[in-house]
Amino acid sequence: MKANAGSAYPSAPAGPGLNAAVERYYDTTLDLYEDLWGQHVHHGFWDIGERPGNDDDRHAATDRLVRELVDFAGIPAGARVLDVGCGIGGPAMHLAGPLGCTVEGVTLSAAQAARANEKAAELGLGERTNFRQCDFMANDYPDGSFDVVWAVESLMHIADREAFFAEVLRVLRPGGLVAIATWSVRDGELTAEETRTVDQILRHQVMPSFSSLEEHEARRRGRVHRDRLRRLERQRRQLLGARVRPGQGARQRPVDDA
Repeated sequence: MKANAGSAYPSAPAGPGLNAAVERYYDTTLDLYEDLWGQHVHHGFWDIGERPGNDDDRHAATDRLVRELVDFAGIPAGARVLDVGCGIGGPAMHLAGPLGCTVEGVTLSAAQAARANEKAAELGLGERTNFRQCDFMANDYPDGSFDVVWAVESLMHIADREAFFAEVLRVLRPGGLVAIATWSVRDGELTAEETRTVDQILRHQVMPSFSSLEEHEARRRGRVHRDRLRRLERQRRQLLGARVRPGQGARQRPVDDA
């Protein structure tokens, strides 16, 4: 769901201004979120009816979200992981520590990346982690570089979600895993009050829009299908290019089956 342009709470700026706005947001809230949530820049995992009683409860819940996602996705020990929107490195420390993964973390915030590298060094995990300021949508990683792409509460800041899934598939090795935790909006028409609430969240959290879980799944399926068709077409052309008559020269015309 996109924010209502005519509402009192316009959405985050679109286009190149969005990344700059997200960077400023996380630079200025760095200390606030660390005080509030500990080493994680995301919300916690709570059972129905649970409520935070103090800081320790909130910190335990944010830790739990990481463990729950690791278990749900089946992240293997020793995997090479790309953490998209790595924050100050909380999830990456768990992946690199108990699981022994090698983690590359990218964030739009230079301040977050610096803090994450400091924390990794303090924990003796500097050799298995690296954090840098980088726009995931314009990264320089080769195809098939990672066993896992991990994204916790970062997808909401990306306007083109289909392009996000395309880039995820590009940097993943065949058979790799994707682990995502994201804010979503329910399917169906929202009430006027719900719309105002969503608009306010989008504005203050610097997010261009919300998608429902069904919309995310549809985008993922669509991208996977198109990528599969492209791979099959490339394979077909390679096969035809190999089946040529001797002496045909540079034109390399395929031989008919007949």
